[in-house]
Amino acid sequence: MKKVIASDKNYVGTYYHLAKGYEKIGNAAKAIETYENGIQVAILLKDQHAKNELQMALEDLTM
Repeated sequence: MKKVIASDKNYVGTYYHLAKGYEKIGNAAKAIETYENGIQVAILLKDQHAKNELQMALEDLTM
């Protein structure tokens, strides 16, 4: 998935799945960073739906 982000940083869905992968291996810090990066991309693309999904996943992890 890192390759997908490297080749197309605007593919917002990848940020969600990559962050979930980081969560599964216990790397919360990297998951948080990935969710935050995805949120910023979604904001730039004006993709409110993706932003909301990333934000909810981030909140689930950090609360």
